[in-house]
Amino acid sequence: MIKAGDYVVHSMEGVCKVKAIVNMPKGGEKVSYYQLTSWPDEKTTVYVPVKTDPVKGVRLRKILSKDEVRDVFQSMIASEMEWISDIGARQEWMLKIMKEGNPYDMACMTKMLMKKDLEKPLGSRDKTTLLTAQKVLFSEIALVTNQEYRTILSMIKQSLRHPEEPLNIV
Repeated sequence: MIKAGDYVVHSMEGVCKVKAIVNMPKGGEKVSYYQLTSWPDEKTTVYVPVKTDPVKGVRLRKILSKDEVRDVFQSMIASEMEWISDIGARQEWMLKIMKEGNPYDMACMTKMLMKKDLEKPLGSRDKTTLLTAQKVLFSEIALVTNQEYRTILSMIKQSLRHPEEPLNIV
Protein backbone atom coordinates (compact mmCIF):
# COMPACT_ATOMS: atom_id res chain seq x y z
CA MET A 1 0.00 0.00 0.00
CA ILE A 2 1.17 3.49 -0.82
CA LYS A 3 1.58 5.75 2.21
CA ALA A 4 2.53 9.34 3.04
CA GLY A 5 6.23 9.96 2.40
CA ASP A 6 6.50 7.42 -0.44
CA TYR A 7 7.70 8.40 -3.87
CA VAL A 8 5.55 7.18 -6.75
CA VAL A 9 5.43 7.65 -10.49
CA HIS A 10 2.28 9.30 -11.80
CA SER A 11 1.67 8.25 -15.41
CA MET A 12 1.42 11.87 -16.60
CA GLU A 13 3.27 13.92 -13.95
CA GLY A 14 6.34 11.78 -13.32
CA VAL A 15 7.87 11.35 -9.90
CA CYS A 16 5.72 12.65 -7.06
CA LYS A 17 5.92 12.47 -3.30
CA VAL A 18 2.84 11.35 -1.41
CA LYS A 19 2.19 14.21 1.04
CA ALA A 20 -0.93 12.74 2.59
CA ILE A 21 -4.06 10.71 2.08
CA VAL A 22 -7.00 13.08 2.33
CA ASN A 23 -10.77 12.69 2.26
CA MET A 24 -12.66 15.04 -0.02
CA PRO A 25 -16.32 15.26 -0.97
CA LYS A 26 -17.36 13.77 -4.30
CA GLY A 27 -20.96 13.23 -5.31
CA GLY A 28 -22.31 13.49 -1.76
CA GLU A 29 -19.79 11.14 -0.18
CA LYS A 30 -16.21 11.32 1.09
CA VAL A 31 -13.57 9.83 -1.18
CA SER A 32 -9.94 9.12 -0.23
CA TYR A 33 -7.28 10.71 -2.41
CA TYR A 34 -3.50 10.62 -2.52
CA GLN A 35 -2.21 14.18 -2.29
CA LEU A 36 0.89 14.22 -4.47
CA THR A 37 3.48 16.91 -5.08
CA SER A 38 5.79 16.88 -8.07
CA TRP A 39 9.44 16.06 -7.53
CA PRO A 40 11.87 17.73 -7.22
CA ASP A 41 10.27 21.16 -7.61
CA GLU A 42 7.10 20.55 -5.55
CA LYS A 43 5.32 23.15 -7.70
CA THR A 44 2.46 20.91 -8.74
CA THR A 45 -0.09 19.25 -6.48
CA VAL A 46 -2.18 16.41 -7.86
CA TYR A 47 -4.99 14.46 -6.23
CA VAL A 48 -5.49 10.85 -7.31
CA PRO A 49 -8.29 8.68 -5.93
CA VAL A 50 -6.95 5.86 -3.78
CA LYS A 51 -9.39 3.57 -5.60
CA THR A 52 -8.65 4.32 -9.24
CA ASP A 53 -10.04 2.38 -12.16
CA PRO A 54 -6.81 1.26 -13.87
CA VAL A 55 -8.46 1.30 -17.29
CA LYS A 56 -9.94 4.80 -17.05
CA GLY A 57 -7.74 6.61 -14.56
CA VAL A 58 -4.12 7.62 -14.25
CA ARG A 59 -1.68 5.07 -13.00
CA LEU A 60 0.47 5.27 -9.93
CA ARG A 61 3.31 2.89 -9.36
CA LYS A 62 6.20 2.48 -6.99
CA ILE A 63 9.62 3.80 -7.99
CA LEU A 64 11.81 1.34 -9.87
CA SER A 65 14.93 -0.14 -8.30
CA LYS A 66 18.41 0.73 -9.64
CA ASP A 67 18.50 -2.61 -11.47
CA GLU A 68 15.12 -1.94 -13.06
CA VAL A 69 16.20 1.58 -14.08
CA ARG A 70 19.34 0.10 -15.67
CA ASP A 71 17.16 -2.41 -17.57
CA VAL A 72 14.80 0.34 -18.77
CA PHE A 73 17.73 2.47 -19.89
CA GLN A 74 19.38 -0.43 -21.71
CA SER A 75 16.12 -1.32 -23.45
CA MET A 76 15.79 2.33 -24.50
CA ILE A 77 19.27 2.38 -26.03
CA ALA A 78 18.74 -0.97 -27.78
CA SER A 79 15.24 -0.20 -29.10
CA GLU A 80 14.53 0.83 -32.66
CA MET A 81 10.92 1.79 -33.20
CA GLU A 82 9.65 2.77 -36.59
CA TRP A 83 8.03 6.20 -36.92
CA ILE A 84 4.25 6.05 -37.34
CA SER A 85 3.55 8.51 -40.13
CA ASP A 86 -0.22 8.75 -39.52
CA ILE A 87 -0.45 11.45 -36.84
CA GLY A 88 -3.83 10.26 -35.55
CA ALA A 89 -2.63 6.67 -35.15
CA ARG A 90 0.65 7.90 -33.63
CA GLN A 91 -1.11 10.12 -31.09
CA GLU A 92 -3.52 7.34 -30.12
CA TRP A 93 -0.62 4.90 -29.68
CA MET A 94 1.42 7.38 -27.61
CA LEU A 95 -1.52 8.29 -25.37
CA LYS A 96 -2.06 4.61 -24.65
CA ILE A 97 1.60 4.22 -23.64
CA MET A 98 1.43 7.31 -21.42
CA LYS A 99 -1.75 6.17 -19.67
CA GLU A 100 -0.45 2.65 -19.10
CA GLY A 101 2.76 4.02 -17.61
CA ASN A 102 4.93 1.02 -18.55
CA PRO A 103 8.48 2.41 -18.24
CA TYR A 104 9.89 0.09 -20.94
CA ASP A 105 7.31 1.14 -23.52
CA MET A 106 7.69 4.78 -22.50
CA ALA A 107 11.47 4.57 -22.89
CA CYS A 108 11.16 3.17 -26.43
CA MET A 109 8.59 5.79 -27.40
CA THR A 110 10.71 8.57 -25.90
CA LYS A 111 13.77 7.47 -27.86
CA MET A 112 11.75 7.36 -31.08
CA LEU A 113 10.47 10.92 -30.49
CA MET A 114 13.90 12.23 -29.46
CA LYS A 115 15.54 10.76 -32.58
CA LYS A 116 12.86 12.23 -34.82
CA ASP A 117 13.26 15.61 -33.09
CA LEU A 118 17.00 15.55 -33.79
CA GLU A 119 16.29 14.98 -37.50
CA LYS A 120 13.60 17.65 -37.78
CA PRO A 121 11.78 19.58 -35.04
CA LEU A 122 8.60 17.84 -33.97
CA GLY A 123 5.15 19.31 -34.41
CA SER A 124 3.47 20.74 -31.32
CA ARG A 125 1.43 17.63 -30.42
CA ASP A 126 4.43 15.30 -30.70
CA LYS A 127 6.65 17.79 -28.85
CA THR A 128 4.16 18.01 -25.97
CA THR A 129 4.05 14.21 -25.73
CA LEU A 130 7.86 14.05 -25.82
CA LEU A 131 8.24 16.62 -23.03
CA THR A 132 5.71 14.79 -20.85
CA ALA A 133 7.35 11.41 -21.48
CA GLN A 134 10.79 12.82 -20.71
CA LYS A 135 9.50 14.33 -17.49
CA VAL A 136 7.95 11.04 -16.38
CA LEU A 137 10.84 8.81 -17.38
CA PHE A 138 13.86 10.98 -16.69
CA SER A 139 12.62 12.27 -13.32
CA GLU A 140 12.50 8.66 -12.13
CA ILE A 141 15.98 7.91 -13.47
CA ALA A 142 17.26 11.08 -11.79
CA LEU A 143 15.74 10.18 -8.42
CA VAL A 144 16.97 6.57 -8.45
CA THR A 145 20.48 7.46 -9.63
CA ASN A 146 20.75 10.59 -7.47
CA GLN A 147 21.47 12.83 -10.46
CA GLU A 148 19.95 15.99 -11.87
CA TYR A 149 17.14 15.70 -14.42
CA ARG A 150 19.07 17.97 -16.81
CA THR A 151 22.10 15.68 -16.55
CA ILE A 152 20.03 12.63 -17.50
CA LEU A 153 18.45 14.48 -20.42
CA SER A 154 21.84 15.69 -21.65
CA MET A 155 23.39 12.21 -21.37
CA ILE A 156 20.59 10.60 -23.35
CA LYS A 157 20.68 13.28 -26.06
CA GLN A 158 24.44 12.75 -26.33
CA SER A 159 23.89 9.00 -26.62
CA LEU A 160 21.41 9.52 -29.47
CA ARG A 161 23.80 11.82 -31.32
CA HIS A 162 26.77 9.48 -30.78
CA PRO A 163 25.45 5.93 -30.30
CA GLU A 164 28.93 4.48 -30.71
CA GLU A 165 30.03 6.04 -27.40
CA PRO A 166 29.26 3.88 -24.35
CA LEU A 167 26.89 5.43 -21.85
CA ASN A 168 26.13 4.20 -18.37
CA ILE A 169 23.59 6.15 -16.36
CA VAL A 170 23.36 3.78 -13.40
